[in-house]
Formats: sequence, C-alpha cells, structure tokens
Amino acid sequence: MVNLSLAESFIKQGKEVFIYSVRKGSTQTQTVEYPKEIHTKLINAKQIWSCPRYQEAIAVLKKGHILQGIKKIYQRIQYDADLKKDYAILGKEIESIEPDIIINSHYELLQGIPPQYLSRTINHYHTSFLQLLEHQAQLQFLKKYQSKIAKYVWLTEESCKLAKENGLHNSITIYNPIRFSSEARSDVKNNKTAIFLGRISEEKRLELAIDIFIDVVQKNNITDWNFKIYAIGELEGSLKEKIEKYPFITFMGRTDNPKEVLLQAGIMLLTSQFEGFPLTVLEANECGVPVISFDFGETAKEVIKEDTGILVKQNDIMEYEKQLCILMKQEETREQLSKQAKEFAKQFTIQEIQKKWNDLWMEIRKKNEK
Repeated sequence: MVNLSLAESFIKQGKEVFIYSVRKGSTQTQTVEYPKEIHTKLINAKQIWSCPRYQEAIAVLKKGHILQGIKKIYQRIQYDADLKKDYAILGKEIESIEPDIIINSHYELLQGIPPQYLSRTINHYHTSFLQLLEHQAQLQFLKKYQSKIAKYVWLTEESCKLAKENGLHNSITIYNPIRFSSEARSDVKNNKTAIFLGRISEEKRLELAIDIFIDVVQKNNITDWNFKIYAIGELEGSLKEKIEKYPFITFMGRTDNPKEVLLQAGIMLLTSQFEGFPLTVLEANECGVPVISFDFGETAKEVIKEDTGILVKQNDIMEYEKQLCILMKQEETREQLSKQAKEFAKQFTIQEIQKKWNDLWMEIRKKNEK
C-alpha cells in the first residue's frame, strides 16, 4: 500500500511509473489494485516468495533426519537458481525502460538491478532495523551495497540511527504517508465504539485485544461501549466461538474504507507484539481517534506520543486494561487526545512525505549527471 501511495503521487506530478514484482506474495497477501496509469508487470507468475533457509536444514540434520535435511538444502539451491533467472529477466526489463530512479522494496532484488543503475537506486526498507538485526546475513548483504546504491531509506529515525551505527552510513529517514486525508475529526465523546483495524496474524494478537476488552467491560460494568473488529482474514475455531458469546463484539471483516470506519470510532486498540511502521495508527491520528497500544518496539514512540494516545509497556496487560478503562470513561481525555492526534498527523500527509522524496530524487539525479 505504501508503494501504491507513492506511485499515485508520482503520477500526479507527471512522472511515468513502472512497478515490477518478481514473484507473487503468499496466498494470504492482500491484492493491490493499481491505477491504469501505472505500468505493472509480474516477472514470475508461477512461484511465490517462500525462501527455504539453510538454518532450518541444519537444524533438521542435527536431529538425525538426514534425508529431510538434504531435501531442504536441495530446495534452497533450486530456489536460488530459479531466482537468478528471475533477476536476469528483471535486469533486462530495467535496461529497456532506462529509469531515472529505482525504488527497491525488497533488499534481495538489488542482485537483479544492472550495475550501471545502482547509483540511481534507493533501497526502501519496510520493516524496522531491529528485525533486520535478527538476520545478520541481511545486514552483511546490505553492507556489500553500501557504496554502490544511492541511499538506504528507513521508516523511522530510530531505525536510521541504528543502521548508521551498524555500518550503513548511507541512510536517511522518510516516513510512510497516510493514505487519505480527512477534513473531519471523529466525535470521540459520543462515538463509543472501540475498533481493531488490521489483519489476522500471530503478531497482531487479536485474541488478546478481545480478552482485554471483555475484561474491562465486565470488571467495570461498562454497558455503553462496543468493539468492532475490521480485519483481513477469517475468524476460526475458538476465536470465532468466543466472539459469538458476546453481543458487544462484532467481527466486521475487511474494510476498503478505513477513513469511514475511523470517523465512527472513539478508540483504536493495538495489541501487536511488534510493528514496522503502523499506518493504521497514523490513519487513526488523521481522524482524531486516540490509540492505545503496547510498546511494540523502536517505532512506537515515533507514532504514539503522550498527548496523542497511550503507550503501555509490552505485555503489561493489567496496565493496558487500566488505561483502556480510563479512556472509555473519560470523555474529556478522549477529546484532548483526539485534538492532538489530528494535529500530529499533519507531518505524515502524502504532500509532506512527497516533498522529502522529491528532494532525494533531485539529489540523486544531480550526482548522476556529474
């Protein structure tokens, strides 16, 4: 979705935009609809991104499963061989269109960019640097391209700082833009609906959000609030059964209009174990909806300020429930947070973010013209 927002902004400036995908995402990946003005191409429509790791093979071998371990090693070798073919096709495509600037969203694809175009290439890393540190091979890979590419762009100041401390000195920060703008601000005093907005995945911990809301409502005898879940994916098993027991919780499914949903909400719940740069928080800010969240890592304090929402120590469920109860009961607190959140969101508009991309674009073009 970030790539789409940037692409649409570039199109409005009269630039020609090409979006290449080397492979499909997983079957659970949300499909993005691109405007017809954007040239799109999928290099390999038969295979998906599903990298078999050598560490997994080694772990299997250590357990004595020789044949299974050898099979995993073979799968990785074949995977790499197939990717090289895809990279070769990508390289030819790049040479055919002769782009002024390349924005790369998957670090491995740097291998598919012809050497003469690396000085025009920006590597836009879509997750946090702390997650990258968990895979040292990625860091070593990026270091190889440190002096070859134009810039590494990180989602947050903290990620950029860590990148430089770990040897990636050619780094800057550009925040992700909010996908929409809203003249209106939610009437948080009277909108007594808490929402969850995201996808159903392990790290989002939707079940925990449900448990917390149920506890707060029941322990504090709150009868005028409801909880609506807007999520990509299907509820299954015990989670589905749990929601059916409580009439004040409704699973709404996927929404294609987050702005409309947020303008009818009073609070947004976020219970993630970790996040990269959560656009849902910024979208809530744009609509003036206070967010209560666990501290999900390095980006948390950059998108949730003390006067725009509530940030709770990771996994401190008692404190989360306490703060949620305060928010639900105190209209003036919600209203004050709402006003500040709306003001805070101004720095994340597509116009502000586009200025930063344009400045970087001009800097790179000037260097390549020398």
